[in-house]
Amino acid sequence: MKKLDKINFTTRKYKYIEKRKAARGIALDGDNVLMVHIGRDDTYTFPGGGLELGESLEEACVREMEEEVGAQGVRIIKDFGFIDEMRDSIFKKDTAFNMISYYYLCQIDNIDGKMKLEDYEKDLGFSAIWIDIEQALVHNENIKNTENFQTKKVRYLDRAILVLKILKEGLCE
Repeated sequence: MKKLDKINFTTRKYKYIEKRKAARGIALDGDNVLMVHIGRDDTYTFPGGGLELGESLEEACVREMEEEVGAQGVRIIKDFGFIDEMRDSIFKKDTAFNMISYYYLCQIDNIDGKMKLEDYEKDLGFSAIWIDIEQALVHNENIKNTENFQTKKVRYLDRAILVLKILKEGLCE
């Protein structure tokens, strides 16, 4: 799979590195992309999350699409790429957090509205939305540049912006 980017936001060298793999789905309909709207932050991100024990990346992608946006009939079309991201851990002292997010282009039959959200996802106000790629990109960039949001150091927004930029460039060719 192609590396889309390596993001390093660590502020120093660490003794330990906590690693996590995640799978994320990209479903397109013309210039629109299926995203998760996070109500608490008023941002858009791609459905996806960490692998469960014994689960492949592809299986995790399908499961996350079903859970987070209520997608039915999810089929992976092809690999899109991955982002290798390093950050300071917010949970463990002397530890860096390494998230590798694998993105897949997916086709879906429909959205049934029956999302299977975890409690924290409900608290964040997850909802599924088809949105124009450029509109989501501009919106996320504007939110990221607000002083209030910058203090949160939210991890997902940089990844979402990067993938939206790549999708936008692909549509303009």
